[in-house]
Amino acid sequence: MIINGIDLNKEYVRGGKTINAVSNAEIFAWSGDFIVIYGESGSGKSTLLNILAGITEPTSGSVTTDILQEKRIGYLPQGEPVLPHYTVLENIKSAAGLNGSRLDEDWLKELLDTLGISNLVNEYPANLSKGESGRVALARALIHKPALIVADEPTSNLDELNSLKIFSLLYRLSRKGAAVIVATHNRFASQYGDRIYHMKSGVLSLETGEYGNL
Repeated sequence: MIINGIDLNKEYVRGGKTINAVSNAEIFAWSGDFIVIYGESGSGKSTLLNILAGITEPTSGSVTTDILQEKRIGYLPQGEPVLPHYTVLENIKSAAGLNGSRLDEDWLKELLDTLGISNLVNEYPANLSKGESGRVALARALIHKPALIVADEPTSNLDELNSLKIFSLLYRLSRKGAAVIVATHNRFASQYGDRIYHMKSGVLSLETGEYGNL
């Protein structure tokens, strides 16, 4: 098993009130799994993904993983998390370096071509659209060939054609052995999912797929 989240809870205190961002969530992924999480904005999806990616500590519960090195996690948060003073190419290459990986030039070219950003390699983020910045950020997350991919709204600000390209790419990586967990609003993403979850008010529920034997 690549990752297993057990009885995950995350509480925040705002204005003297306790907010349950994530309540008793159970989620796991094996190598080759493609997991889709739906839910409205504010439902707790991003908080859950932050916990799974190791960015946020849960208030209670546990996350266990078979990934021995942190560099094997590819994380795409919401927004366009790119380095403003680096070109597109420098952004992607620097991500490989930060994760201690040797750059695979063939994989770099494939990512640039698949994501439609090969013509932007010398541009700076200020010259990119939100959709283009998002695709650069995804390339940064995937350049080191992670065993676990955690992506929060990877197709926001994209048209349907580019959204399909990204989901097809993520699905292809899952078929090659990566575990993929995606939070999204795109309903057509369900065609790729081995398990489909829905999140509402911090509560995660399985819609389709099997829990399997843990």
